[in-house]
Amino acid sequence: MLSQKIIKILRAVGDKAAEKVATTLSIMLNRKVNVKISGLISLQPEALLDLFTTEKREIVVAISRISEGLRGFALLICPVSEASRLTEYLVHEISADHEEIYESAFEEFSNIVLGNFISEMANMLGITIFYIKPQVLIDEVNAIIDGIIAFLSELQEEVYVYYLNFEDLLVNNIKLIIIPEVT
Repeated sequence: MLSQKIIKILRAVGDKAAEKVATTLSIMLNRKVNVKISGLISLQPEALLDLFTTEKREIVVAISRISEGLRGFALLICPVSEASRLTEYLVHEISADHEEIYESAFEEFSNIVLGNFISEMANMLGITIFYIKPQVLIDEVNAIIDGIIAFLSELQEEVYVYYLNFEDLLVNNIKLIIIPEVT
């Protein structure tokens, strides 16, 4: 497991990135937004499914490939109900007929969150990190997480999970998962 020093570094990255995400969203939405890190854990890939025991339905996942100084993946995961609430703030009105708008709004939100976290990680580590624009998937929790576990279990020893709360938007239970490649 992670040493206390690494946990401190990841916590500092998360706190700074959360501030930047809050500032970006506050400007974009023209309202105050607080983003808090309510937890940070490390775990083995096969334990990922345990994080989603309360989500029995669909989840929304934004997946981004990380390359250059740090290689791996970043995932932003939340229940569809939370993603719907978030995208309503961004688009103001979403109907069932506009799934493409919904996905696009969540993709933009994910880009803001992931971009700020990856940028802060690069600053803290003093390296260049590139990431690919997030791709959004919507499916049953087991379908997505089982696929991720199958892909990662042979490649990764640990993944790192931030728990994010967007307090002023009443959106909680969002997980940001950083999956570094083992070299």
